[in-house]
Amino acid sequence: MRKRIQPTSILSDAEVKAAVALLRSGPGKEFAVLAKTYRISAEDTFRFLSVSERFRQAREKRALSIKEVAATLKVPQYRIKAIENGRFTDLDATVLVKYAAHLGLSPWLGRWKRANAELAVRLGLPQPRGRGTRTKTG
Repeated sequence: MRKRIQPTSILSDAEVKAAVALLRSGPGKEFAVLAKTYRISAEDTFRFLSVSERFRQAREKRALSIKEVAATLKVPQYRIKAIENGRFTDLDATVLVKYAAHLGLSPWLGRWKRANAELAVRLGLPQPRGRGTRTKTG
């Protein structure tokens, strides 16, 4: 495991499990109740955290407001807020992909999707195409 993990780091499976174990050892029962009530997974939350933080930092670095981004992408502001606040249960995958392109984060999002393929599928994100996987035709 890495010595220092940044909020925008794409976490490995081992890092996610360690973070969840740490979380459960602290507020444990309270978190379990909230997770069950809102149908969220601690693992999924930790996996999506890097997306939220990376997008928020990129937007702020460009001195853009959520209102400006929403207007440019022609989407409701609450969709941008859902991404940046880690509310992946309210996520619109199309908006996430458009937002990534707008911020120049499409390559990074592709790496995140490969590292978190199962969650990416459940979120409805288009899967990256494999390299060198062309098929021969007839």
